[in-house]
Formats: sequence, structure tokens, C-alpha cells
Amino acid sequence: MTSTPISTTRVRAAFAAAALLATVIVAVPADAQVLCEGKVATVVLETNEIAYQGGPGDDVIFGTNGPDVIFGNGGNDTICGAGGDDRIRGGDGKDTINGGGGADFIWGDGGVDQLFGSDGKDVIRGGLGNDGIDGGRASDRILGGAGNDFIIGGPGNDRMFGGGKNDTIVGGSGPNDRLIGQGGTDSCTDPQTTTFTKECEILNIGR
Repeated sequence: MTSTPISTTRVRAAFAAAALLATVIVAVPADAQVLCEGKVATVVLETNEIAYQGGPGDDVIFGTNGPDVIFGNGGNDTICGAGGDDRIRGGDGKDTINGGGGADFIWGDGGVDQLFGSDGKDVIRGGLGNDGIDGGRASDRILGGAGNDFIIGGPGNDRMFGGGKNDTIVGGSGPNDRLIGQGGTDSCTDPQTTTFTKECEILNIGR
């Protein structure tokens, strides 16, 4: 973070149940530049806020250290959950989502998405497009979804499922990884073994 002034909206947000329909926005002066995946945040959630729904454009949303609920909606959005156990859904468009710290639920939804679990035991779901998914450092559960996905588990004990099409799944250094291709012609690789079934399944217990 730098001290360069920018036009960032800081918001208080509320939502109607899981649909994230109602959003109340209060703009306050921005006094510092906040970056999300290398982009200047256009929306920064204030401390103690819980939810935010983006608009139809390309939003750059930065969450709090608490348990945020963020829905990017339309557009090619970039979303950073920061800390806390977040629930983040990209919506339509080519979205980039980084859950940050905490045990996050991340759903790319429509579009060709780039999804990063970062720290914490995350659940990550790709969606309809050809997604790139990186679980991060902890023990994650990853589902690629309907597209031709590229999945990296990371160093934790991960469970990775490709989904319906031609997926590439790469395990990590965790001693208890499971890689399952499911439908399509899949490629599964684990750094510790080359043994897998025709269904592209690798199960490593206690390497």
C-alpha cells in the first residue's frame, strides 16, 4: 500500500439474504491507494462490513479482515477478500479472485476466471469457463466445473476434481492429495508419484 491519493469509493454494504440484492453505499474520501492483484481498488469495504454487490462494469473490490460476502456481478471483476472467512462469487465476465487469509468459499461462476485461494482451508469452484485455479498454501477442496480447467493444489492436503471437460490437475507437496479428473480427457500430475488410473485419479495417503 502507498500513500498516493486516488478516487476510491469506501462503502458500507448490506444484503438481502444470500441473493445480495440490497446494497447501501456510502462514499467517503479516499486517502490511500489500495491494490488488488496489481490493480487500484475502485471499491474498498470498510471495517466491520459484511457484504457487497458490484455493478455491471469492471469492478476492483477489496474486502476487510472480517467475513465478507462479495458478488462481482457483471463485468470483468477483480476481487480480493483480504482476511476473514469470505464468500466470493465472480458472476459473469472474466474475473480474478483472491480469497486472502481465512477459510474462503470462492465461485468463479460464468466466464474464464482466475481463482486463488491463498492462505486458509478454502473451497473453490470454477464454473462454466476455462478456469485457472490455485488452491494456495492450506488444505483445499477444488472443483474445476464445466470448462477445460487448469488446477494447482499447492502444498496442503488437497482434494481436486476436474469437472466435465478436458482438465489439467497438478498436485503439490501435501502428503494426502487426491486428484480426480471426472469427465473428459484429463491430465493429472503429482510431484511425488506417476501412478494413476485411466480415470485420472491419484490418491496419496501418508507419503
